[in-house]
Amino acid sequence: LTSSVYTVNASFMQPQQVCIVGMDSLSNFNRVVWEKPISDGIDYFNVYKEGSAANVYDLIGSVPYDDTAVFVDVNSNTAVQAYRYKVSIVDTCGTESALGAFHKTIHLTINQGVGQTWNLIWNHYEGFGFPSYNIYRGTDPSNISLLTTIASNLNSYTDLNPPGGTSIYYQIEVVNTNGCDPLKATDYGVSRSNIATVEVVNNIELTTEQISIYPNPTTDQITIQSESVLNNTFKIYDQQGREVINGKLTGKNTEVSLGKLSRGTYTIQVDGNYKPAVIIKE
Repeated sequence: LTSSVYTVNASFMQPQQVCIVGMDSLSNFNRVVWEKPISDGIDYFNVYKEGSAANVYDLIGSVPYDDTAVFVDVNSNTAVQAYRYKVSIVDTCGTESALGAFHKTIHLTINQGVGQTWNLIWNHYEGFGFPSYNIYRGTDPSNISLLTTIASNLNSYTDLNPPGGTSIYYQIEVVNTNGCDPLKATDYGVSRSNIATVEVVNNIELTTEQISIYPNPTTDQITIQSESVLNNTFKIYDQQGREVINGKLTGKNTEVSLGKLSRGTYTIQVDGNYKPAVIIKE
């Protein structure tokens, strides 16, 4: 007779699933939260993070079963990138379960739109389904409030009417509608992105000099013409606020190819206090 397959040193425990991940507001590091099962057979939990290679996870810490089922990743930098995390169970025999499914944090970036508008772009939260993103805004990182709520199939937003002040702060939030409570007493069911900030130009007149762009509309190449702006960098953004081309003005006339871009409307911004210009590619 042939017996069923049995893996030596395999834990009888089911993989531990992450409940939610996101930035911890107290430390600004990422926080991993799970709901531990009620069991006498669990010794501790291992927490893993995806490294520099996709789908390769490294052990970054452990949490004893009797502790709160929360791990703060002090080696995360929420301002730089998003991260993926997984959790496993180690039973009282020292045997580790398989890893659960990953959850991925939200990383928010900002760039300037036309005039003093701001484009927000973030990666989708991954790990559970949810209906909406909440967008927060404020002039102080400790006092931000809900600006608007948008559908969860979107990951960009343009703030057309930002408040006055020297700085503006934004943050993206996801709510786990099923809740997430490692203590069965305190709600941890919210994931927030990094707080991204922009400096607002105050008391500085934007120059009345317009950067000349021709031909505009264009089917391929444009020439950027300016008498006084030399060696300044320029960036071209699409309608979603994504940077698609960048470079330097090399002289009074700088030629730029738009051949790889699809038809549509783009915005060009030159370093300094110069008004952005709109480019139309046909």
